[in-house]
Amino acid sequence: MSDERLIYKSEAGRRELLDHYRKVLDGWPVPAEHVRVPAPEGETYHARARHRRRP
Repeated sequence: MSDERLIYKSEAGRRELLDHYRKVLDGWPVPAEHVRVPAPEGETYHARARHRRRP
């Protein structure tokens, strides 16, 4: 697993970005399952959403 701190310039910047990201996800327009999935470059985040009237 890679060291996520390498993508941020400071701890304050990291918190600011993650806080903003969380607010965006909290306002997601449809119900979604939030999961982490493996990818060739490392683990990534995925929001799985389905249309309410379709399985």
